[in-house]
Amino acid sequence: MTSSKFLPAELARRGELGLTRREVVRMSGRLFRLRVGIMLGGAVLDTPEWFWESEPELHALYSAVRGMLSTVLHFFHFLATHW
Repeated sequence: MTSSKFLPAELARRGELGLTRREVVRMSGRLFRLRVGIMLGGAVLDTPEWFWESEPELHALYSAVRGMLSTVLHFFHFLATHW
């Protein structure tokens, strides 16, 4: 993901990525693999009831992180469908 972080800014600035087709396809494959891994581990986004019984003060932090992960999943879905 870090290697693709610069792409939106470069595309906006130059109008091109400066990557070969092979590099773009490889990067797309890595993002897809990451997305599938996250989707298969979707239970990670579920609220673990046993945890809140022992650590209730962390619920707000967990909810914030869950929201961020949900945003990342939507971003990966966008990339997969529009790239």
